[in-house]
Amino acid sequence: MTEESLSFIQQFYDLLLTVEEGFEFVGHAYNEEVSTPVTDRILLDIVSSFEQFTLSLPPLIDLMQEDEQTVDVLSSFTEVLELIVDIDVQTKGEENRLSLIYHQLYPAYMTWKQQVELNLRPYIVQ
Repeated sequence: MTEESLSFIQQFYDLLLTVEEGFEFVGHAYNEEVSTPVTDRILLDIVSSFEQFTLSLPPLIDLMQEDEQTVDVLSSFTEVLELIVDIDVQTKGEENRLSLIYHQLYPAYMTWKQQVELNLRPYIVQ
């Protein structure tokens, strides 16, 4: 694998961690029952990150084409995206959006993230 490919994998891996940190912040706000403009901004950043995942996944899948298990794990991101759409449809203008994000989207993302990390870790330069 080329240096450029390994760098791309590292950047994707770093994005996984950044999104997790955003979810942790949102989770803290949910537990404290505080929704602020900062919380809303972080939620928008998470959604933007999901757009970045969507753009990054096809070239990453191409890089990993010989590793069927990793391709399957990466491809399962569609399940997380479907959940975002479902939450958006369910909560148009409703107060429970943060609750659904915290209780449904966050766990789904974390499950996917952990599987991706496990599969990408061998490619990450320590």
